[in-house]
Amino acid sequence: MNTRTGLIDQLLNGPSSPLSKHALHCEPVTLTMAAMAGASAAMSIKGQMDAASQFNATEEHRRLEQENVIEENRRRSTHDYLTHVRQEQMQQQQEFEMVAQKSVDIQRQADRSIATGMASAAERGVAGRTVDQIAADFDFMANEETGRLKENQKLANQQHSENIRSFGTTYSNRIADVKPYIKTPAKQVDFFGPIFQAGAQTLQTDLAVTNANPSANTFTNWLSKKS
Repeated sequence: MNTRTGLIDQLLNGPSSPLSKHALHCEPVTLTMAAMAGASAAMSIKGQMDAASQFNATEEHRRLEQENVIEENRRRSTHDYLTHVRQEQMQQQQEFEMVAQKSVDIQRQADRSIATGMASAAERGVAGRTVDQIAADFDFMANEETGRLKENQKLANQQHSENIRSFGTTYSNRIADVKPYIKTPAKQVDFFGPIFQAGAQTLQTDLAVTNANPSANTFTNWLSKKS
């Protein structure tokens, strides 16, 4: 005898059977089955709600973990960006100072050369345009060399600027690569499914009891008496 047959037999022939002379005035048998099915439906709905709550908690935990990853990535990216920019600027400043110092050295060397040339010309009795030409030649060479230094530094400055822009692009890419966690919504709780299933089970059991004993105190028979 399977479980359902045993249950029907208990309802029909047990001490609480509506056919018993002690239970003629009890509620329909189907109400007992409805209560059991309703309890099962309630448990199903509660189980779904608990599962959804746990799922949402897990998703929120993942979101918070990813937020921590994003924050740490931003901190490191910012640190690296600022470090690289600072190093680039320091190198550029050192180059400025070197160019300035070399320019001063070139001018001093030119002044010494002019002084030496003028002294030598004076010893030889040379004067006038020849001395002025010597001074002009040394000034020209000094200015030409200083100009080359400044032009090279101009090119170096452009490269420094390009490097800094590249650092900014790398920073932006690193930040964009780590994206926020998009939570997956929990499956919606199915309220109607378990309720409809409980109703279907109740009606199925009621019909089975009615078919087994047409005079049973079932909901089907009760409706038949009312009609």
